[in-house]
Amino acid sequence: YQRRVHGDFSGNKDVVKFLFRAQRAGLYVNLRVGPYVCAEWNFGGFPEWLLEIPGVAFRQINAPYQAAVKSFVTNVMAYLKRNGVFAPQGGPVIMAQIENEYGNIEFTIPSHKAYIAWNGELAHSVDPGIPWVMCVQRDPPPGIINTCNGFYCDGFRPKNPAAPAMWTEHWDGWYQKWGEAYPKRLVEDVAFATARFIARGGGYLSYYMYHGGTNFGRTSGGPGIITSYDYDAPLDEFGLEQEPKYSHLAALHALLHKYEKTILANEVPERIAFGRNLEGHVYGKLGSAQCVAFLSNVGELSEAVTFNSANYVLPAWSVSVLEGCRDAVYNTATVVAPTHVYGMKKVATKTPQMTMAQPWSWTSWADVPGVWNVSTAIRSSIPLEHIRTTHDTTDYLWYTTQYTSSSTGLVSVQIAGIEDEGSLFWNGEFVGSAEKGVLDVQALAVAGTNHVQILTATVGLINFGFHMHTVTKGIKTDVKIDGRTMEALWLHQVGLKGEADAVYKRTASVPWKPVSPGITLQPLTWYRTEIDAATVQALLASPEPFALDLGALGKGAAYVNGHHIGRFWDKKATGCDTECGYQGRYLPIRCRSDCGRPSQTHYHIPREWLEGDSSAVITILAERGGGQLDSISLVRRELDMVCGYVAEQWPISENAVRLRCPDGKVVKHVDFASFGVPKGRCGDFAYGQCHATRSLDVVNELCLGQPSCVVPASRVLFGDPCPDVVKFLAVQVQCGSQ
Repeated sequence: YQRRVHGDFSGNKDVVKFLFRAQRAGLYVNLRVGPYVCAEWNFGGFPEWLLEIPGVAFRQINAPYQAAVKSFVTNVMAYLKRNGVFAPQGGPVIMAQIENEYGNIEFTIPSHKAYIAWNGELAHSVDPGIPWVMCVQRDPPPGIINTCNGFYCDGFRPKNPAAPAMWTEHWDGWYQKWGEAYPKRLVEDVAFATARFIARGGGYLSYYMYHGGTNFGRTSGGPGIITSYDYDAPLDEFGLEQEPKYSHLAALHALLHKYEKTILANEVPERIAFGRNLEGHVYGKLGSAQCVAFLSNVGELSEAVTFNSANYVLPAWSVSVLEGCRDAVYNTATVVAPTHVYGMKKVATKTPQMTMAQPWSWTSWADVPGVWNVSTAIRSSIPLEHIRTTHDTTDYLWYTTQYTSSSTGLVSVQIAGIEDEGSLFWNGEFVGSAEKGVLDVQALAVAGTNHVQILTATVGLINFGFHMHTVTKGIKTDVKIDGRTMEALWLHQVGLKGEADAVYKRTASVPWKPVSPGITLQPLTWYRTEIDAATVQALLASPEPFALDLGALGKGAAYVNGHHIGRFWDKKATGCDTECGYQGRYLPIRCRSDCGRPSQTHYHIPREWLEGDSSAVITILAERGGGQLDSISLVRRELDMVCGYVAEQWPISENAVRLRCPDGKVVKHVDFASFGVPKGRCGDFAYGQCHATRSLDVVNELCLGQPSCVVPASRVLFGDPCPDVVKFLAVQVQCGSQ
C-alpha cells in the first residue's frame, strides 16, 4: 500500500493470489493487516510518505496518523472482502491482527490506552466476520484477543479467560545483521517450547518463520539486516528442508494432530508435580486410548520419574509425549530425524563466444560522482535530511558543495554524525568511507576550487523502536574542513545516475568498457556480464536452487536480468558462541557460527527471474570498490550428506536412524557407519573404542540404492562389541541420482 490513494496489488504484491494459493496448500491464514508489522522489513512496513504529512506522529493518538491508518485499514479490508478471502466467504483467512507488539513500546506513549482503544474500534468497524487479535498487548480492547509472541509462551493466558491461548509468533530462529555471525536455535529447544505450550493449555501456534526467505531489493529493515532472511527456519531460504529441524518438528505436530480432539475437548489440565523442575500434564482419562500425557523436565539435569505405574527417563530441558498416557513415543531432546548438510557447488558456466575454461567476460561503466542532473538537483544552505529528500526511492543521496583552497595540500574532512553509511569523493575521486557513523579522512586539495562530493547510503530503515517518525539519516552534524564548519550552498542529487538510467537492465545504452576479470573493483562503478542461454537452460533443468556467490566483494548491490536481488557487503561476522547447547532459555546471542567470514556470500536467484530461451545479464554495483570479479560465480545448493545419530536407550519406544534423500535421489554411498561409541558429528564422524565391525555391511544392505531407510540401533542387528556399555549408532551417507 505504497501509494497514497489506491493500493498497489500488482505483481508480487498480489495478496489475494497469495492467500488463495495458501488455501490450495491446505493452510489457514492469520492476516496481519498492520499497518505496522515490524518483520525486519524496511520501515516496519510503513510507507515513507507518512513522514511527509505535517504534524504526524506514529502509533499514538495523532489525527494525521490516525486518518492515514483508517484509510489504509478500511480500504485494504474492503478490497479483500470484495475478493472473498475471509473464512465466512469460503476463504482461508480465519483471523486478523491489528497493530503489532505495541505492548513493547506503549510505556513511551502517553496516549497509549486511548490509542489501543481506537485500534479496537477501527477493527470492529470493518468487521470481516472473523476474530481480531493483538499480539503482546496485556490490556486489549473489548472483543480483541491478546496473544503471545516470543521464544517461549508456555503459561501464557489471554486477558479474557474464555479466549484461547494463542502463540502468534513462535520464534524458531533469529535474523542476522551485517557483521554478525549466523544465529541458530537448536530444534531440541524449539520442540521443547512447542510441547510445553500445548501441555500447559495452548490452543494455537504459528512459527515465525516456518519458511525462510530473501529480502530482495531494498526491503530489508534494520538498519543493517542482511539480504537473506533464512532465520534458521525448518524450510530454509531456498525452500529446502532444514534437517533435523523440519522432521523433528513434523513428528511432534503429527502427534499433536493425532490427539487434537482430546487436547481441545478438555480443560487445561492441573499440573502434576513430580519434584523440582519435573511436572506432568494429562489430557483425557487414564486408561483410555485417546489419553495423551506430557512429562516435562525444565531443569538442566536428566531425571527419572514414575507416572501411571511406569518409570520414565526425562533428559534435561525436555518433554516426553506419551501415547495412551503410557508409551513414550516422542521426546523433544531425542532427535531421531536425519541431519542434512548442504553445500554451494560452483556451476560450470560460460559467457557467449567463450569456452568453459575461460573466466566470465566483464564490462564496466563508471557512475558520475556528485551532481549528474543540475535541473533535478535540490539546493539548500545546509545538508538536508536523507529520507525526506530521497523519499526512500533509493539508498543513495549526494551532497555536493565547493571548497576554495589557497594552496595545494592535504586537508582534514570530518563529519561527526553520518548515517547509515557515508563516502567522500573529492574532485571526483574516492577518498574514504565513514566508520561507525563518523567520517574522518584526509583529501588532497588543489589551489582554487575543489568539488566536495559526499554520498550517504541507507542500509534499510528502522523496523522497530520508539517514535519511528523521528528517524533521520544522512549528514546529521556540521561538515568540517581543517576544523572549520563549511558554510556553503549544498546541491543534493537523489540516487545514482546508473539507477536513473537503469543500467542494470539488458537494454541499458551506457558506454560499457571491457575489463579484466582479475582487476580490483573500483568505487562507484557498475560491472556487467552475460551468461549464455545454454547455461541458463541447464540451471533451470536442475531441481536444485541456485544463487550468486559474491565472495568478499566489498559493498554494493546486485541485479539479475534487471531484478534487484539485494544489497551485498563483505563485513566480517563476529560474536560466535563456541559452546552451543539446547538446555536453558534461548537468547539470540547463543549458538552463533561462521565468524571471520562475510555475514552473507550467497544471494538467492529465483527461477522466475531467468528465461530459459535467453541469456542472463548480471550487473554489480560496486559502491566502495574492493574484491575481484573472478571471485563471482553461480552456485547450486546441493545436499552434501545425510546423517543420523541415535542411542539404543534413548527415552522413546523406537530408536532408529531414519535417512531420507531428496525427491528423485537415492543413497549412493555410505561414508560412515558405526554401532558402538562413535565420536564427532555429521561430516567428521570417527570410530570410538567400541565399534561393531558389521556396521558398514548392515547399513549398506538396508540403505544403498534406497530413497529412504530405517536402521534400528539394535544389538541383535549389529552384534554387541562391548557388553554393559550404552551404545550409539552413527551413519553418514551421500545421495545421488537413481
